[in-house]
Amino acid sequence: MTWLPFTNLGHQCRAKVKYPFIAFPMLFMFLSFEPLFSFGNWLGLKLGIVVNAPIKGQPNEGWFSIILILSFVLLMLVGYLFGFVVNAIILRVFFNWPSFKLKAVFIDSILPVHWYKPSKVCPKCNQPLGTERPGTKTFRQALWGGWTCPNCKCDVKTNGKPASA
Repeated sequence: MTWLPFTNLGHQCRAKVKYPFIAFPMLFMFLSFEPLFSFGNWLGLKLGIVVNAPIKGQPNEGWFSIILILSFVLLMLVGYLFGFVVNAIILRVFFNWPSFKLKAVFIDSILPVHWYKPSKVCPKCNQPLGTERPGTKTFRQALWGGWTCPNCKCDVKTNGKPASA
């Protein structure tokens, strides 16, 4: 069981689901900078670091740096997770999602089927190509993307049409 904030399911989702879903976690992650600046000023005063002077050569410079970096990581992680909590509250209050559906999406990482990108199919043999490309087989795929059908070896462009020879 992997929680949704710690998965990489975003690249498999449609854009109209992916971008609004990640907006609040990113917003709160970057909003965590403001308390960090205030905390850094307070910590500097408590550790006897002179205001507006270089940190290097100050007493307790090592402790100041370690505490500030750990606080930075902790506050960004808390802001990121808080953004997912805000997403869950919005889905519960405004979209009337039941609690079992919220648990399925946010705790069990089971996304609704209509959130996923539609999979491409080979234009020649109708074999599903999937949403993931295992690797590039041609120079054109390296530049512009696309697939090679595992069944008939057809070179398929990202729009689903065969690449001309």
